[in-house]
Amino acid sequence: MVLTRLDLNTGVYTGVSKTDNDKSTLAGQMVYNLGERSAHMTFLLPDSPAELNEQGALLDYLAKKAGEMGALNLLADVAEDHPGFELLRRHGFTVYSWENVWKLPTKIPPTVHYKDLWHEEKEVDEPAIRSLYQTVVPPLVQNAEPFSHGPLRRLVYRQQGELMAFTDSISGPNGFYLKPVFHPSVEDIRSLLGDLIHTLQSIGKPIYFPVRSYQAWVADTLEELGAKAAPRRACMVKHLSVPVLSENNALIRKRIEARSAEPSTSIVQNSTISGQDLQ
Repeated sequence: MVLTRLDLNTGVYTGVSKTDNDKSTLAGQMVYNLGERSAHMTFLLPDSPAELNEQGALLDYLAKKAGEMGALNLLADVAEDHPGFELLRRHGFTVYSWENVWKLPTKIPPTVHYKDLWHEEKEVDEPAIRSLYQTVVPPLVQNAEPFSHGPLRRLVYRQQGELMAFTDSISGPNGFYLKPVFHPSVEDIRSLLGDLIHTLQSIGKPIYFPVRSYQAWVADTLEELGAKAAPRRACMVKHLSVPVLSENNALIRKRIEARSAEPSTSIVQNSTISGQDLQ
């Protein structure tokens, strides 16, 4: 196996190994931002059933590296009908939420009128944003994904003076990925979603909108507005608070060799991969 740290700032680790018969190459990548609770799996390749059965040792090793770097969790997401789902379960991952990623339409229907409902957050909004997140998002999800600052300024929505929705966002060359949170007491979700589409349509990139199982009530409105959903995915976590020791580590370490590696795709690009199935 070759294990190389590719980005000193974010901590991107890519592992490359061979199958037991040395006929196929296996690869996986994990990303960890210093100080955060969770690291993220960005890929395991190849993903055919035959090769996936041999990915366990590599998966365990990446989990070990995540723990050594300071992560308490390792997160991954996978389509529920993909063979990788069972692989992750066998190696200590559990489901903490279900998710559909929707590709938003480029324009809102003519029956939806723009009302300028969304505004950029201000510093004074942070306590209300944090409170909304901790109120709406289930504890099981917060354990894997605690409240944190996103890379871009949030958009917020107030209803009768009270902050009732916000969205984080990630921008990359393949699209714009939103991370919304809505209070269930939002009165006009259709206008709110329509305004969001209108506000972001000038970006000129595909816009992806993940809907978690605890916010599934917005899905019907997204469909009415012309959004298209990808197949449901499992959001999975492996807890690393106890040092992760794999019986396969000794075998893997024998395969480690020093060599250079080409820079890998950035985390922003990887963040939009799940939406590419919709294009």
